[in-house]
Amino acid sequence: YKADTGRSVPVKVKVEKLNPQVKVIFAGTNELSGAGDEQTAVRFRLDAAGQVLEMATRDKLLIRAEDFSTKQGASK
Repeated sequence: YKADTGRSVPVKVKVEKLNPQVKVIFAGTNELSGAGDEQTAVRFRLDAAGQVLEMATRDKLLIRAEDFSTKQGASK
């Protein structure tokens, strides 16, 4: 995200299973502190029938710092 305020931004995340009925699997809030900040809200594995096998909030980096810097430089 990009914010001009210099303050962190709360980000609400909700994951719902839709079939056969709506069921909240995860709901939580993370704080993003600046451009390039990345946090894992939730990670989960499903079985072949779509049932949740396991869930975790352990971070997993998706964007490397050099990837973000390259994208920022290209957008200027």
